[in-house]
Amino acid sequence: MTILLIDFSSGAPFAVPAWPRCHLRDVLPLSAAAALAVPLGTMILLVADPVWLRWFISAFVLSAIPVLAGGWRYHGQPKLPVTLAVGAVAGVTGGAVQIAGPPVILYWLGGAIETAVARANMIVFFALNGAVLCVSYFIEGLFTAETITLALLLGIPYTVAIIAGARSFHRSSDGLYRRIAYAIMAFAALASLPIFDRFFC
Repeated sequence: MTILLIDFSSGAPFAVPAWPRCHLRDVLPLSAAAALAVPLGTMILLVADPVWLRWFISAFVLSAIPVLAGGWRYHGQPKLPVTLAVGAVAGVTGGAVQIAGPPVILYWLGGAIETAVARANMIVFFALNGAVLCVSYFIEGLFTAETITLALLLGIPYTVAIIAGARSFHRSSDGLYRRIAYAIMAFAALASLPIFDRFFC
């Protein structure tokens, strides 16, 4: 919950300049499908074993990286049925473990569209999806005073890092951007594995 608040509050403002550069014909259907699936993901969060959820997400992310880094590309224009399916998966994983990124990244960053457009698509989607997640979690009473306080404390350095990354993007090539994205995905997936809990707790 803390990460959701930090991520949404610091990332949502970037959706304003990204909006004109994104492809709304792709973003809006995907976001709508994700919004409809978020309640299911939230229900899974409330009833499922969190350790098993972490194993699943880490395995999903790690399996996606070789596909992306190996050069796989979605040829042609995104199809509506595929877009809706990706959105539904993102909504479930976002609601369950606040990680809507992997299916969306696999779909857009692995696609034939240029990196700047893919990045704008993802920024706008994550802002819209974050708003839906906040509403869903609020309805379920998942936000506490402790969660909000921690989000305020950690939000400042996180926002500084987001701004630094946004400025660095314009000075990087498509290849460098993708390699950095893959490295971050791999590190996050590995660090999230339950077997490493003793090193972070």
